Amino acid sequence: MKTYFKYATLLLIIFFAFPGCTSLTMGNKDPKVIIQKNIDSLMTAKINAEWDKVYDFFDSNFKKVTKKESFAHPNKDIFKSYHIEYIKVDPSGMQADALVKADMNVRSFDLKDVPEKQHWIIEKGKWVIVVKPGSNFID
Repeated sequence: MKTYFKYATLLLIIFFAFPGCTSLTMGNKDPKVIIQKNIDSLMTAKINAEWDKVYDFFDSNFKKVTKKESFAHPNKDIFKSYHIEYIKVDPSGMQADALVKADMNVRSFDLKDVPEKQHWIIEKGKWVIVVKPGSNFID
């Protein structure tokens, strides 16, 4: 009986000491909320012309073809503002699609509500945006 109690106590300690490792606590995170936070961080980085941060959100296939050093974009003040039209999470919970509309300034032209369809996937436990290799940062 003492051995059973020791094991039960040990399991409870592990459960509460490492909540991120348990499927019970990992399953409680709403993918839509996580993706919305990622989109907010991504778009804020675009607005602030922090291209190294933008790059960090991209999937590994894009990163294999485009190195971080060659990704930096010389133009600043392209993105002015944005809003999220929708986020649709796949029933599997492993991918999602979002539509973000941004106000931009390109070559002195003010463009309003420019749509950007985003496809997000889970890669190595992290939500990343899929970008076609060879495309520019607003595709």
